[in-house]
Formats: sequence, C-alpha cells, structure tokens
Amino acid sequence: MALSGLKVIEFAGLAPGPFAGLILADNGASVIRIDRPGASSSDILCRGKKSAAINPKIPSGKAALIKLLASADVLIDPFRPGVMERLGLGPEVFLGTGNSPGLNEKLIYARMIGFPRAGPHKDMAGHDINYLALSGVLSLLPGTTDKPSFPINLLADFAGGGLTCAMGILLALVERGKSGRGQVVDADMVSGSRYLSSFPLLGQVSQSTHMLGPRGSRLLDGGAPFYNIYTCQDGQWMQYRPDSSLDGWVPTPDTQFDRDEWPKLKEYLTKGFATQSRDYWAKVFHGTDACAVPVLTPEEAAQLDLSRSPLPVPHPRIINQSQGSEILKSVGSGSLALQPGQHTREILTELGLDNAQLEEMVRDGAIGISKAREIAEGNQMDFLSAGFIVNFEDAFRHFFRISHAIRVQLITITASKIPPKYTMSKQFTFEEVAKHNKPGDLWIVIDAKVYDLSKFQNLHPGGVSVLSDEEIAGQDATEAFFALHRHEVLEKPQYKRLQIGVIAGEQSIVKAPVPGEISKVPYAEPSWLVDGFHSPYFTEVRATITTENSKWRCASLWTSIYTPKLRHALHPYPHDSTHTFSQIKEEDGTRISQELVDKMTALNFHAMRLGPGKHLKGLTLMNGIVKPEEFDYFHELIINQEIARCGARGYGDGLLSGKVIGLPPVLNFGSEELKARVIPEVLQGKKFICLAISEAHAGSDVMGLQTTAVKSEDGKEWIINGTKKWITNGTFADYFTVGCKTEDGFTVILVERGEGVETKAIKTSYSSSAGTAYITFDNARAPIGNTLGEEGGGIFVMLSNFNHERWVMCCSSARAQRAIVEECLKWSAQRKAFGKPLNSLAIIRAKLAAMISRAESTQNWLENITYQMCNMSYKQQAGKLAGQIAFLKAYSTSCGQETAKDAVQIFGGRGITRTGMGRFIEHYHRTIAFDALLGGAEDVLRDLGVRQALRGMPKDARL
Repeated sequence: MALSGLKVIEFAGLAPGPFAGLILADNGASVIRIDRPGASSSDILCRGKKSAAINPKIPSGKAALIKLLASADVLIDPFRPGVMERLGLGPEVFLGTGNSPGLNEKLIYARMIGFPRAGPHKDMAGHDINYLALSGVLSLLPGTTDKPSFPINLLADFAGGGLTCAMGILLALVERGKSGRGQVVDADMVSGSRYLSSFPLLGQVSQSTHMLGPRGSRLLDGGAPFYNIYTCQDGQWMQYRPDSSLDGWVPTPDTQFDRDEWPKLKEYLTKGFATQSRDYWAKVFHGTDACAVPVLTPEEAAQLDLSRSPLPVPHPRIINQSQGSEILKSVGSGSLALQPGQHTREILTELGLDNAQLEEMVRDGAIGISKAREIAEGNQMDFLSAGFIVNFEDAFRHFFRISHAIRVQLITITASKIPPKYTMSKQFTFEEVAKHNKPGDLWIVIDAKVYDLSKFQNLHPGGVSVLSDEEIAGQDATEAFFALHRHEVLEKPQYKRLQIGVIAGEQSIVKAPVPGEISKVPYAEPSWLVDGFHSPYFTEVRATITTENSKWRCASLWTSIYTPKLRHALHPYPHDSTHTFSQIKEEDGTRISQELVDKMTALNFHAMRLGPGKHLKGLTLMNGIVKPEEFDYFHELIINQEIARCGARGYGDGLLSGKVIGLPPVLNFGSEELKARVIPEVLQGKKFICLAISEAHAGSDVMGLQTTAVKSEDGKEWIINGTKKWITNGTFADYFTVGCKTEDGFTVILVERGEGVETKAIKTSYSSSAGTAYITFDNARAPIGNTLGEEGGGIFVMLSNFNHERWVMCCSSARAQRAIVEECLKWSAQRKAFGKPLNSLAIIRAKLAAMISRAESTQNWLENITYQMCNMSYKQQAGKLAGQIAFLKAYSTSCGQETAKDAVQIFGGRGITRTGMGRFIEHYHRTIAFDALLGGAEDVLRDLGVRQALRGMPKDARL
C-alpha cells in the first residue's frame, strides 16, 4: 500500500486528529495512538491503529515517548497551542533550531488545531460549529431567515480539519523526499473550512448570481425549487434538481430561473411529491437525467456501496491500470474500538524496555497497560475524566457569565453530554472498613479517606505483604503512609481513583499544598511574609509597602496577587503541584519553551530580573502591580526567591539566568547603537544571551584567561580565538558576553552566534535544561562597536557585574535553604524513630536549630545589603559593596552546604534517593556545590572581602 512502512504517532484527541490518522492507517501506515494512562476512549476512528498509554508528565514516560518519536515519520498533535511545548515535545525538540540539532530532523510534525495559531482565539476552547462560525462559511449555509443551520460536524472537523491535515502530511512527505528535512504542518479548522469553501466564498467576492440574496433565496441554499429536498407521501424524502420538463406542469427555461416564479414552482413540487411514496418517485426518475434521487438512510446507502459494508470504506480506490488490479480495503465491526494501553507492552518492549522497567513505570503512573489495570471496573472512574468535567463546567460557567451581554448577535455554542460528577461522599465507619482486611478485599483509611486497594495490592511497589499487615489492612494507615510517602502521591490520578469514600464524622487534617499559598510551617517563609511579624523594609501602610525610597503594595497583597501570577508565568501547570513542571524539566533536561519565554515577556519579567534602571522606563510590570520608577532591588529579591521555590536547580538556571549576568554589561557599558539593537530583542525573549568568562584553564580568574581578541587589519572587527567552559545558557544563546585578552589588557566583547562559534552541551550534576556549554571561538568575528566599556578596561566591567550576579545567587541560596528547613521540619514531625517522633530527639532538634539559624541570618544579612543597594548608585555599589556581597555569598553557600549535610542526616537513606520522600533533599545536596562555585569559590570570595576591608582601613587606626 502507498504508505506502508510509514510510522505515525498520533496523540489521542477528538474527531479531526483521529480522522487524519485513520486516512494514513487505511493506506498502509503504522499508526500508534498515545493515550493517557487510566483514560477511557470513545474514539471509533481507530481502524488499523495500536494504542500505547504513556504519561509525558512523568519523566520515565516522557523518556519512552521521546525515544518512540525519535524514530517516527509523522507526529499528529491535536492539542491547543503550547501544550506540546509545555510537555517538552515541541517541534524544536525534534526538528532542531538554527542553534542546535533536533532528535529527529526528518519528522513530519502535523499540528491540528481549531482556531488559527496566531489569532485572537488561539487559546480558547472550541468545537466544529465555532470554527465554522469564524470561517465565514456558517453564515452562508442554509437555514431560516433568522439563523443558518450547520451540517453536524462534517465541515470543519473532518473536511477542514482531518482531511486537510492528512493532505498536508502527504505534501510534507513529498517535500521531505526532495529536501531530506522534516516539516511542520500547521492546519487549523477555521482556515481549512474557508479553503474548502473557496467556491461559495469566491462567489461572494465576485458577486456571482448563485450567491446573491438573503439566506434561503439563493440558488444553492434551498431558495431554488429545483435544488431542494421534498417530503413524500410516506414521510421520506426526494432530492430534486431537474434539468428537463415534468408531466403535469411544464416550466419553460425562463420560468425555471425566474425568481419571481420560484414560490409557485416550489409549492407545485411540494404538493406533487406528497402524492406518492419516495420509492415510487425513485422508480419514475431512475435512469433519467432529471437529477432526482431518493434520500437514503445509512443502511440503504451501504447496499449501494461496492463493498456492501455497513461501515464507510477507505476512498479513493487505488487501481493499477497496467495490471487491472485494485488495492482492496475492507473494514469490520471490530475496528470501532481500541482500548487505551492495549499495545503498550508490545510497543515499549520493541523499544528495548524489559518487564521490570515496565512494571516500575506502571507503578509510577508513567504508562498504562490495559490488562494489568483491569479497566472494566463497573461504576468506577474508568469512563470519567475529572479534567473533562472541570473543563466543561468552566466553559458553561464562562458562557453564562457573558451571555447576559449578548443581544442580537449570533453566537455558536457547543454543549456535549456531561457525565455525572463522581463524588467521594459515601461515608463509612471504622468498623465497616475493618471488615475488608484480606487479600482481594482490602481497604485502608488515610487521613479520614477510605481507599479500596483490592485490585491495586499486586501493583504496590512495596509488595502485597506491606498492605496485608494486620496493622494496615482494614485499619487507619495514616501514620504508616506518611512515614513512607509524600502527600502528593495521593493526588496522582492513578491513586486518587482508589478512594471510595470518607469516614463518617471525621475530617481530613492533611492539606495538599496550593500553588501560590504561603507556608504556615515556622521559618519556611521570611518573616515579612508571616502574619504578626514586622520588617523595617516591608512596612504595611494602607495596603502599601513603604521602603525608604519607594512605596509598594502590602505583603498580604503581594502574596495574594503577585505570587500566583508569577507562579502562573513560571509553571504552565498552575493547578498541578507547585513542583511538577519544573521537576519534569529538571529530569528530562530539555530547555525552556518559547511559549513560557513569551509569557514572561508579556509580564516584562525579563526586564525586571535585571533590577531597577532606565531599561524599565515605559514598561508595564506584572500587569501594573508596580510602577517602573518604584521598582527597586527588594522587588528583584522577591522575584529571585520566588524562582528558587521551584526546587529544581538546573531548570532554575535554565529560566534565562544567562541573561541576568550576560546582559548587564551590554546595558551598562554598550554603545547606544548596540543597546538599541540588542537589548529590546533580548528583553522580548526573541534572542538569548549568556556570560562567557570562565575557562577550563583559569576558572573565574579573569587575569588568567587565555581567550584572545585581536583587531582585523582594517581595524573594524575583533577576531576572537579560545574556549569557554561551564557557560550557563550557552547551548541556546544567540549572544555571548566574552572576556578576552587584548593588547591593552582585558576587554569584554559581545560576540554573536555565527561562523566560528561552536557550542557543545556539558553534562554536570544538575539538569541539562540549564544549557551549560563548552564554547569554542575559532576566528570568530565581532564588530569593534561590540566592545563593552573601554578597551583594556574589562576588569571594571566584570567586577561591577560580579556584584549583582553574586547578590542574585545569595537571594536564591537563602530561599533554597528555607525550603530544606521546611522539608526537615515536616519530616521530623511525621517520622517516628524508636517509637517517638524524630523531633523528640535532642540531636535532631540541634540540627534543626543550626539550620534555622543559618537560614535566618542569611536572609537578614541579605536584606541589609539589599537596602544599601537601594540607596547607592551603581558605581557606589561597586566600590562599597564588593566586599560585603563577597562575604555574604561565601557565607550563604557555606551555610547551604552545612544545611544540606544536616538534612541528609535527618532524612537518612531517603536523603540520598532521587525519588520519594527525600527527593528534594537529595537534589539540594547534589547541586549545592553549584552555588558554592559559580560566581567565585568561597575561599576566593572571603579573601576578596578581607582585601576590600584592608583597602578601607584608616591609616591612623592603632590599638
């Protein structure tokens, strides 16, 4: 068959995407549908396909999916704009960019959406009728004078959507055959509907007579009596479009097209057809050129089909004319159902995964294997998607909120059958639960919620025996559960669905963390965010915070408005766990998506991360929460600490930290022409920049750098040669702020990616999402105008930049330490040792005391220095605060290392395990060395601080 050997990955969606996949499968392609583990499916367009249930939000699931896609020919993306990018599966991952290669550069990446990708409706939900409405086609369709009628969901979903997408895939395959490169197919149902409706739309534009007049009066929309449908005596219909005379009444050709005569002709035909049955008229007209045929039911129509199949068969027919043979295609009733996950094991085994790996992935919720999950479980949640319900409830709520403002205008509404909400309101007593204490009939209670583990017990990661223990089975297992698991486990869909009710008269005590919510755990937040505490820097006065040189909204307003907005910008899954998205990116190592960059741009987030200054003038910051002229270093401090909450060190740096340290030299020392060209595109997220100082030979010793820059013969360019190492964001940067040895000493030059510049990723102990790079400059060229500061004056440029860079690191370090304090306080309260809570042990309390003291002292020293920064010019900061900030950086990171060591001791083996209870402790312990090294090692910074102090010693000071 034409597409034999073609491997297609189709992400499960509604009608258009599956139809595009069906067309490919019917013509020989191997199509794998990607479903969500635990999901049900009503997809009947699944003929010839296989299903693998894989969750790309779980790292192991995403890794398997990427491996699958790396060898695919076609990907069908049915989601709204940005979904695949948030999953780290956007086109750039596979097709690459100008800066980096992709994982599968021959992939045809087909994107099927409803509204145009760049239009004002791109982020809205919609259905066929909505797309048809915006295409302009719906307004042309037959109906009444009041409103048009719509042709179920054929026009936009299947013709303008699925069929158009399939055609685009075939065209892209042809192009790939010529160029050898994969393509992105961008299909939307609004544009597709317009294109296939070219005839009526062009008819309108050209004022064609067949499109003139109001609805119901035109040639092709029921206005013409000879192009219409008529009811017969038996209630069935005849379609009639006569081209010749009729017995009984003979209209002349002039009468036929005389619109004034149409009402009379229509009445005549209506009465005439009503005198006999449909089948009678069918016999009368059969074999004539009257263009009159019966309106058949689907069953009747199937009898006329060459295949005699009750189901639609693939079309067109492909015939080998020289051999006189046809490629036959048949369908069967068994082709109407495909169980999600039905082929997961087969597909992943072919990828090289063994049974042990698959079982672990099932336990983690990364994949679903239908037989293992025993999907048919009566009235449980197999056919109920909680997200589906919420989406439709939200849609109706939004519609009814705005509907009162709608008057005469027509609006299309799509309402699907909403499944009844599945509730957990059934109540049980502890005595009732206790009866279910045997293998095959096993219930437990966790935090006043009742869970039925009867069918889960064999999948339990710790084995059946753990659940069968007499202190667990049929009992309140709250204490045992939280001694082994984080609360987020209960929020995972594969485990949440096991809840069958609650304990009567009992209330849940443990509260799931809410993104944006301030922690109530002592010392988990800086004191100015804690009720009842006060701060000299954040003073609440009539809903404003007052500092010496600026006013801002109060802490409570900052907490309720700013933080959720910031987290929404940083975490594209605002209703999921605070850590979910960042943890996925930390594990899979993919870079920040362009969609997220654009969201940050919309808030002018990139500009704010550079601190206060002229670059903020005229910008609307965080939707107007603070004015540019009021923005100061305390605001920037809070931004940096909010970013650090994500608990993913590499991904945190991947959020364009390279810009934070690479752009200030351009901002402060670049020429006006250079600033005008570079700064806007970086702050708008269109280009990326990094700081390239460190080298393998010299580390951060700027005087020992070996990268050289010499002027060209005409004196117009710098020619740069050398290497740089450990450069954050270097793998995807467009600009490099490079420290070079020059004839006059040390000079900083802005180098643009191009010929002579090569970057390679470096694997470090934190995530590759940071884009850490090794950079080679081989006769790379940069205009002399790209010099930052004076030639030979690069030391001042770098030292002034180091202050802000190190201060930013201190902000993050202080916040990260608090996160570890919170983890340890929670763990020591719920973990029991020797029959007592862990925090009842004096040695544990001593460690907690030291951790809290370090966190509080770091934060307070940081706020003091921040206050000084707010009251000093950039030049004054360089002279007076270099030593102070160096000391703080060394102190904060050494505190962090001590805290990491103590935290591992408190968590024990869990503190060195990358998953489970201690995963944040393990991550912090593994990555704290970055804080201690980047921006200058601790010993070097302490020495710098002392030398700065000695430089300021008064000459007359004596004992």
